[in-house]
Amino acid sequence: MKGFCLRAKSESEDCIKTYIMKVQKQLDKKVKFVRHDGAREFATNSLKDFYEDEGIEQQTTVPYAHQTNGTAERAIRTIVTIGCSMLHHAKLDKCFWAEAAMTAIYVKNRLPSPKIEHKTPFEIVYKSKPSVKHKRVFGCRTSIFCLFFQHPLFVEWHQFQYRSFEVIYSLQNQILEDEHQLQHRSSQVEN
Repeated sequence: MKGFCLRAKSESEDCIKTYIMKVQKQLDKKVKFVRHDGAREFATNSLKDFYEDEGIEQQTTVPYAHQTNGTAERAIRTIVTIGCSMLHHAKLDKCFWAEAAMTAIYVKNRLPSPKIEHKTPFEIVYKSKPSVKHKRVFGCRTSIFCLFFQHPLFVEWHQFQYRSFEVIYSLQNQILEDEHQLQHRSSQVEN
C-alpha cells in the first residue's frame, strides 16, 4: 500500500505518474491496470495519454458506488481508523493527520496478512522480512540531538546551551513540538 498526502486534488496526476514509473523501474514490474471512480483528477487527458503510452488499462467503477471498488475503500477506511487511533492515543491534534496516515500505512505494510500466507506486503514486494526494531510509539515525546553550526537562528550558541529539542515521534520524521515559535524566531532573524 502506498499513500500520498496532497494539498490539492490537482497534485494527484503527478503522484500517480511518478509512482507508476517508480514501481516499474525499481521493482521491474509492469502496472497492468488502474481502477478509479472516474473522478476528474484521475481521468485527465494527460493521464489517459500516459496510461495509453505505458500500456495500462484504465478501469472506471460506477461513481458514488463505493462497493464497486471495495478493496480500495476498505484499505482507506483501515488507514483512517488506525491514524485516528494513533492521534487519540498520542493526544495529538488533527493537524498531524498526514503523519498519522503515513505511519499507519508504514505499519500496515509490515503486518502479516492471512490473504498472502501470513507474509507482510513488504515481504512480498522486497523479498525480505521487514525490521521494526527502530520503531517507537507514534506521538511519543523524545529528544533529538542537533548541532546547527553557523545557522542564523543559533548564531549566539553557547557551549552550555541545550543541544537537543523535544520533538514528537512520527514514522521517519521528528516534528518540533513548538514549530510556530521556531518559525517566529526565524522571521525575526531574517528581518
